[in-house]
Amino acid sequence: MPVADIPAPDAAGNFFVHPAYLAALGLNDVLMLERPDEDPAFFTERHGHLVHLGRLATLTPARIDALCDTLFRGTDANSVVLEDIVAPQTPAPLRPHHRFAYQADWRMAIGPDVTHISSRRASTMRRKWKLLAKETGGHVEFHFERCRPGDVAAIADLNRTKIESAGGHHQLDDQKRAILEATAVQTGYTAKLTLDGRIIAGNIICTAGTSAFFNIMGYDLAFSKFSPGLQVHLAALRELGERGYRDVHLLWGDSPWKQDVGADRQELTTLVVMRNRRVFLTPEHWAAFAPFLIQATRRRLKPIAERLLGEALISRLRHLLSNSH
Repeated sequence: MPVADIPAPDAAGNFFVHPAYLAALGLNDVLMLERPDEDPAFFTERHGHLVHLGRLATLTPARIDALCDTLFRGTDANSVVLEDIVAPQTPAPLRPHHRFAYQADWRMAIGPDVTHISSRRASTMRRKWKLLAKETGGHVEFHFERCRPGDVAAIADLNRTKIESAGGHHQLDDQKRAILEATAVQTGYTAKLTLDGRIIAGNIICTAGTSAFFNIMGYDLAFSKFSPGLQVHLAALRELGERGYRDVHLLWGDSPWKQDVGADRQELTTLVVMRNRRVFLTPEHWAAFAPFLIQATRRRLKPIAERLLGEALISRLRHLLSNSH
């Protein structure tokens, strides 16, 4: 089984196998599988199972079976985890497996001639831009530049305030933020809207090949009526299109604005494929699939709980639980 250096930056145009991202995770070498006329697949070992590193990749059932057969022949892994991939329901993998669906990627095409909103809405956004400057009396400016140290923290703080004010729990802890910053300063851009030099909205965008990945977005709630988040998003799409990027991933979260700007929802699947049914009883296998089982169960129960208890109460409970840790 070949152990390889971390892949080339443009491998399949996927941020999740970019060397800067893998290095930030502490992965200095990975397991690589290659077949003619197919992109290489990269794996890492975790708690007795092998994890596929190419999240968002499209894998056919035949490709999944071939990868798993090769891995089980060449290693003693109990299971193979293919997290957040695009995979059809049928035919199912031949080996025993678990399938989970709990999130989606929102994806859209970009380019110099691609329109993301109607002309009427574009006019509204221009009017709001002018009103922002007029009502605040300040200087409003859009910046699109290589990501610098400190940018991730600044945007993350805006994102955290927005989420927690709605009763949610911000997922970007210190470790995840450090990983994102280490990656973004090598692969990405900061798009931001400033008022007299102060950031009031921004995006952290990582890139691989001709694809861009919107990792974190935030805006100052005090300026909500001017749609600062959408202003930055649309301006960033124009900049990326002019620089030769053609594919944007807005990643997780089913927010209505993503559909409004023309993104398509792509359901993602997580597969945990077992070597055989006997490994189901091993602690290593439970460590492999339990986190995905929890997330999938939470997604299914959330709408039921909201109907029974009310969305506001659920948000309040999440907020109290997050503050109790």
